[in-house]
Amino acid sequence: MAICLLAAMFAICGSVQAAELNVPTEDYPTIQSAINAAVDGDTVQVAAGAYTENLIGNAKSILLIGAGADVTTVNGGGASSCLVMTNVSDTARVEGFTITNGSAYDGGGMFTALFIS
Repeated sequence: MAICLLAAMFAICGSVQAAELNVPTEDYPTIQSAINAAVDGDTVQVAAGAYTENLIGNAKSILLIGAGADVTTVNGGGASSCLVMTNVSDTARVEGFTITNGSAYDGGGMFTALFIS
């Protein structure tokens, strides 16, 4: 009986699917709030618009997808890198954005580093 229950629990846990977190929404008004809530395998889907944010997605292998580079802009406000993603696997992806007005010694627009095991 205990083995059957344990097997059923693994089957349920194994069937969890990646989530899509949409920005902006009431739950995720900013890109960073969605990144913070995301777990490996999730997709952060960003609607067209201009977002003034400095994004950090360390140790998260997520998909960060904008509505298109011609309509979705992340503006770093000259404060630091617009997007920092370190210790992520090669399955992480960023696409569909114009990234502008970042400021940093290394990677003013984007700074990324893959996790190598």
